[in-house]
Formats: sequence, C-alpha cells, structure tokens
Amino acid sequence: KCIAFEVLDAANSNEATQLLIARQEGDGVKTYIGRLAADTNATLDDCGCVTTRYCSPPTGNSATGAGAIFDVAGTGSITQDTLTLTTNGLPTGQFALFFMGHGTQPVTVGNGILCPGAPLLRILPALATGATGSVTRDFHPSSLALQPGDTRVFQCWYRDPAAGGSMFNFSDAVEVRFCR
Repeated sequence: KCIAFEVLDAANSNEATQLLIARQEGDGVKTYIGRLAADTNATLDDCGCVTTRYCSPPTGNSATGAGAIFDVAGTGSITQDTLTLTTNGLPTGQFALFFMGHGTQPVTVGNGILCPGAPLLRILPALATGATGSVTRDFHPSSLALQPGDTRVFQCWYRDPAAGGSMFNFSDAVEVRFCR
C-alpha cells in the first residue's frame, strides 16, 4: 500500500503556480518530494508519482477523428511495480506496439507525431487491436531497474491502412515520473 501524499503549499514562480508535494510516513513525518506545475497536464497517482500528458490531442485516424488516446492505470511506484498501459480509439483488426523513450522530442512521422525522445525501447510483443480498437498491457518498472525520480515517456504506434498516407500513426503520450 502506498503512503499518503498531500499538497503542502502553492507558490507562484515565473507566473506559473507550483504545487509543493510531500508524502506522509506512518509516524506523521512529512517529506518534501517535489514541485508540480499546476497549469500542466500533470496528475498525481495514488502513490504520489507524477504522470504528464504530451503530444495531445493526437492526430485523428480512420477509427476516430479524435485519434488514439493513451492512458496509464495503477501507479508509477517502483515498489508497487504495477503500471497498466492502455490505448483506445485504434482502428480495429490492426496491430499496435507500445514503446517508451526519454523526454519529449515531438517530430512528425507517418500520419502522426512521434513524441518520446531517443533512445526508444519497444515493449514487445505487438498486440492485435481486435474488435474493440484498444490494446492493454501490464508494465513492470522493476524489469528495467528504474529508480525513483526516473522518467519515461510512453506512447503507442499502430497500423492504420484505411487512413492512407504512411498507413501508420501514433497515440498521444504519457510521461511517468517513477517514485518509491
């Protein structure tokens, strides 16, 4: 079970509100763990790990004009070791592949935007989108020896022949800052 976390204070820095985040141990001691800009697409999970959405909204595809939406469930806690990757809004009957990289370096590739920066790591195997137009897979941070404070940007590549052009596209992306 994760320890509780809370917003200690809000401070204005360079005209952007920063939330000061702390975790509270069982003995009531509060430990400062970082700042989170209040005006970003960032959220805190149940363990106080930060996720931030990038390259959003994604480029539309043949299944939906809104494009494929990437999401994470669970927590970026290394000790909990349970993060579920999901992408919805994919063309049915195609293949999709999760991958991750370091930081964001958006560049137009195929029919969409490749968001994570190099080096990229594919999370194999590729998955069939089936009749639901979605893919889901569990990811275990411990499999890569990630440390608290490490960040990775996750995204989904998928085939989309009905859209024409390059016949492939990307979802939006989510950066996870892993925590204890």
